[in-house]
Amino acid sequence: MSNYEICQEMGQNFIDYAYAVNTDRSMPSAADGLKPVHRRILWSMYKEKNTSDKAHVKCARVVGDVIGKYHPHGDTSVYDAMTRLAQEWNVRYPFIDWHGNKGNIGGDGAAAMRYTEARLESLAQDGMLQNLNKNVVDMQPNYSEDLEEPVLLPALFPNLLCNPNSGIGVAMACNWLPYNFKELVTEIIVPHLKGYTTDYEHICPDFPTGGNIVNKEKMTSINSTGRGSIVVEGQWKQEQRGNKNLIVFYEIPYGAKIEYEEQGKPKGIIPQLRKAIQEEKITNVTDVRDESSKTIRIVIECAADANIDKVVAQILTETDLRKSFSANYVALVGKTPKLLNMHDAVDIYVEHNLSCIKREFEYEYKKTADRIEILEGLIWAVQNIDKVIYYIRNNEDIRVIKPTLSDRQYKAILDMRLGRLSKLEEEKLQKELFEKNKYLSHCEMMINSEDARKELLIERVTCLAEKYGDDRRTTTISKEIISTKATKSQKVREVIPEDVFVSLNSKGYLKSIPVKSYRQTAADAVIKTQTTDIILLFSSLGKVYRLKVSEIKQCTNKDKGTAIGSLLNLDKNESILNIFSMNTDEKHPYIVGFTRKGLVKKSEKSIYVGVTQNKNGLKAATLNDGDEYINWFECNGDYAIVLSSDNYIIKFDMREVNAVGKTARGVKAINLNDGKYVLDAVIVSPQVDHINILRYNNIHNKDIALQKRGGKGKCLVVK
Repeated sequence: MSNYEICQEMGQNFIDYAYAVNTDRSMPSAADGLKPVHRRILWSMYKEKNTSDKAHVKCARVVGDVIGKYHPHGDTSVYDAMTRLAQEWNVRYPFIDWHGNKGNIGGDGAAAMRYTEARLESLAQDGMLQNLNKNVVDMQPNYSEDLEEPVLLPALFPNLLCNPNSGIGVAMACNWLPYNFKELVTEIIVPHLKGYTTDYEHICPDFPTGGNIVNKEKMTSINSTGRGSIVVEGQWKQEQRGNKNLIVFYEIPYGAKIEYEEQGKPKGIIPQLRKAIQEEKITNVTDVRDESSKTIRIVIECAADANIDKVVAQILTETDLRKSFSANYVALVGKTPKLLNMHDAVDIYVEHNLSCIKREFEYEYKKTADRIEILEGLIWAVQNIDKVIYYIRNNEDIRVIKPTLSDRQYKAILDMRLGRLSKLEEEKLQKELFEKNKYLSHCEMMINSEDARKELLIERVTCLAEKYGDDRRTTTISKEIISTKATKSQKVREVIPEDVFVSLNSKGYLKSIPVKSYRQTAADAVIKTQTTDIILLFSSLGKVYRLKVSEIKQCTNKDKGTAIGSLLNLDKNESILNIFSMNTDEKHPYIVGFTRKGLVKKSEKSIYVGVTQNKNGLKAATLNDGDEYINWFECNGDYAIVLSSDNYIIKFDMREVNAVGKTARGVKAINLNDGKYVLDAVIVSPQVDHINILRYNNIHNKDIALQKRGGKGKCLVVK
């Protein structure tokens, strides 16, 4: 063989190898979000009935079944993949229920497979393997061609977007960030199926280990392009123990390890801390220890005079308690690796599930049609029982009586028991025939109507989210990342954390005042925040602006401040009505706005939080022509009081108003008379005794009757 032929042969072999690695090992499918090894583990356990309602079985048995029937690779790789599906700190939504040592977040590995036991989680059955017996996906021969395995799983659960997934192939790699299942369904999938314009920018990852995403603004680019990077920090709190100051990290970034060994060398957060303290990159720290048991607890003991914020900044800079995560949304579409954005991934998920639903009802249609055929034959036989018995007794073919009998009907009649020859049995058969014909029509409708399939998918995925969805673990803020390191090309500008009050007055001037020098003034809006934070500013045109506190000029109480127009690009006749901190809490989880034409809009504050400074503003609400917002508030279970220009006033419970997305218009707060408009609106606590609303001062809260939202209210006379 010549050198040229050898080069050609090697080149072709490498291409074949690269294709096999990328499609059969390293890249997940865009449809079910699984790599072949994970798909085969779930399929094998499903076939062997290792389900959530059965007893756990030895993991060695499961691994043996997988490698012996479907996945011809080493047992260690299969066991590692299986273990990962059970580790709640590695996957956001585990698919395997485990008995025994499955490792821990600190970095310790699982026990040997001969000691551990496993079975499927119910989520895997309900969300990944549902209706597999109804021919909803294509099957293919296994490697020995004596069994079949699914090409894809049905995957009602959007696994690609809800569980972290990374892989390194030949000349390509992928890294999928995990999103919260409940949020994904309510904010993205259901609106997508209903044909609404979906706003992807606020959807943010939700990591298994929690943490704090500090540059959520990057998600706009990641969700729209499929690539980008975010920074996650551990969550910490300050504690006092005697005269000692403690910094306690109780959540760590995804993938970070507390303490482990690699090739005989200590690795992880604790060794990083000790090394940085020894090299004096972290100062004023007297002790470091790991007090974790069932929960994370990394304790850093500080000197009595230590600047806690500065120490935390050093810790985050020098250790894995701050990590950067690169998103690279590559997945297999068919057998082709493609870079996908969020919209593409949801499109593929929807298309795959609609196809599964169609095939499910095609299966049901055939099964039902076959049963109808048999029922019609049995009913005819019962109605002509004397002739049927006569021909059977004389060894004659009953098809002489009815030549149109099919083979299936003929066999069913011959197998029919004598007890089914009564009139009562005929009524049962007729009733079953009626129900089957009705169901057959339903199946036909589901096969032919994509809208009907979409409605069913909405119902199914919503029910699945209600059953298995949970609250967000990862918090999100936007702040300027404080680093104690300087890069070669530039030195990072350090913003020292400092508590300040930010105030906005009626003339549109904004200023930042240190807490220690602040004196209460007649400013229209005042919030307490930090110099490292970003604030939200809501306008009369239904827009939200985000502004770094560090860019607001620090002033004294007497200073005028900075004109808001020099900081933001406001539209003509647009004004800022209120300002809010980015931080969300249980006391004020919602943002509420009132319009001149009597509408009220309530949204979760979290949908506005996280995107970085934007001087041009972002859409916070849709306005009707000629309408404008008159004020914005934070609220929870409070009362709204709205006053119209003809002195009608209404009070209603804000819990009557459902939270909606950014593009929604809101609902009617007050039913205005023709030509009238809203003068003022306020949010008050039910416990408040007196309220002030425009021309009315010190009205007793109890003097205004609580009504249903959308009424006319009560007419008051100005005194």
